[in-house]
Amino acid sequence: MKPSQPSAERTALYGRFSSDMQSPKSSADQERECRAYADKQAWTVVIVERDDAVRAGAMAGRLGFERLRQAAQAKKFDILLVEEMSRFSRDFLGGFAMLAEFQKYGVKLADTKNGLLDLDSQVGQFQAFMGLSFGSQETKRLGERSKRGLKGKVLQKFSAGGRPPYGYAREPLFSTRLVDVDGRPKREGVRFVPHPAQAPVIKRIFDRYCDGESKHAIAGLLNREGVPSAGAGGTRNGRPNSGTWSTASIKGILENEMYAGVRIWNRTSRKGEKSTNSGKKEQVANPESEWVSVDDFVPALVDQQTWSRVQQRLKNDGEAYKRNHVVNGTRQYLLSGIIRCACCGASFSIGVHRGIPPVPHYRCTFHSRGASVCPNPVVVSQTALEAKLKDLLEVMV
Repeated sequence: MKPSQPSAERTALYGRFSSDMQSPKSSADQERECRAYADKQAWTVVIVERDDAVRAGAMAGRLGFERLRQAAQAKKFDILLVEEMSRFSRDFLGGFAMLAEFQKYGVKLADTKNGLLDLDSQVGQFQAFMGLSFGSQETKRLGERSKRGLKGKVLQKFSAGGRPPYGYAREPLFSTRLVDVDGRPKREGVRFVPHPAQAPVIKRIFDRYCDGESKHAIAGLLNREGVPSAGAGGTRNGRPNSGTWSTASIKGILENEMYAGVRIWNRTSRKGEKSTNSGKKEQVANPESEWVSVDDFVPALVDQQTWSRVQQRLKNDGEAYKRNHVVNGTRQYLLSGIIRCACCGASFSIGVHRGIPPVPHYRCTFHSRGASVCPNPVVVSQTALEAKLKDLLEVMV
């Protein structure tokens, strides 16, 4: 470890409170400890940044850390001081990448436990390796304990977190015997109960599909009636959700076994190293043997007979779609999602005119939700459009 530097060293303090690991020390507590340490070393604090309630490995959302990177690039400080290495990063590989970036800008890292880390020395490199390794392993252990706890909640028919599916509302359940530290009844968990306004919509969707209506027709009906969709009021990919129904959203509801009362948990997991941009690991499918299925998890909104009929029709529709839309396991429409609607800005996707043989065409995805969402009725033949594109490319070449 290097001896302390003279007071001319300009120091930036950084604190982070993790939303996924919930450190017992808030970023304000971390700042106080860092200031005390900097005073002992006679370092001059010139910048203080912090991020509250962000994922440990995420860069997206760590606005304070991003400002530090910009300040480091501008040579505005010499030392980055954190309370401990895990506050800098709990992501092993991502942490080393960030260390290399700050070192490139001439910034040294220090924490209140080990002091300055000399990354040019074997000792400093070892300290950084151990600090990031311990943080990464602790994250893994906490994640495993958290997952066991969530599994226990699901088996007790409590929510494991997140929003309920459309058609249900959250209802907290309180203990009749236990109290919290403030003397109030202790919350045992949250159950999902039928939503008074949304549950009838779910029943309508299943009944209409069971009676032969298409997913497209059901979406158009709900949009004409002004029924808000599940995503109403939220955002998608950073943009406000339109709040309208689509064929895909209707299909998602029809495939959700929750509406038959069954909860299947642990279908997917996030594994591998976290992305430095999103802070999330890659989502992968778990083997079916690891799934946790709980019957009567919620009050069913559709009976078993309706559920079975809907699943059979979905299977039949899916097989017909593959025959008409897929060649050798891949989609055959190269321009889907590339063309944009002049009226609403949504992308064009492929559709098929019913007939023998079916005729594929491009159309606005939002117009497919009904004229109340987008009034653009333009339909472009796939064959004609791709022939025109070919002609243009030949002229360019």
